[in-house]
Amino acid sequence: MLPRIAAHPVETAAARARHEASTAPITSGRWIRLVARLRGGALDRALMAGADPSASPALAARASLLISRRSRNEIAGALDALVRGAQGPRRRWWDLSQRQAILENSSELHALAMTLTHDRVVYAAGVARLRQLVTDGTGPAYRGSAGALAWALHDAGRLLQGSD
Repeated sequence: MLPRIAAHPVETAAARARHEASTAPITSGRWIRLVARLRGGALDRALMAGADPSASPALAARASLLISRRSRNEIAGALDALVRGAQGPRRRWWDLSQRQAILENSSELHALAMTLTHDRVVYAAGVARLRQLVTDGTGPAYRGSAGALAWALHDAGRLLQGSD
């Protein structure tokens, strides 16, 4: 006897459910959060440019991730680590002029770290800007003048408060 040939490639209920899940638009919360993590840089840039977090599920998920307590504490810790690194013993890889820029802006770095760790309302665009500041090795926190770093910190503080 010949085996029965399925009239439709998705014959069983389980196979049909898998097929529908694989062709459905990405709308589940888990997938949206994954997209928000994988496309974090692009979404952060959009938020810093003024995109409304409610404009898309991915932007909303990224904004939620950025303003989470864990994310805020990590960024605050990185800001404090910048200052501790500049105050600590001199390292061969640390440019002396950059060390001076960090030290000159240490009070602002500390104030922004404190803003992140307190239970104040902050805007995702500002958190994204601070995240970029501490992770971008070519940015003003690692290369550039004290004035450029001061401007970047002022911009981040403005965005944290939701000011345009």
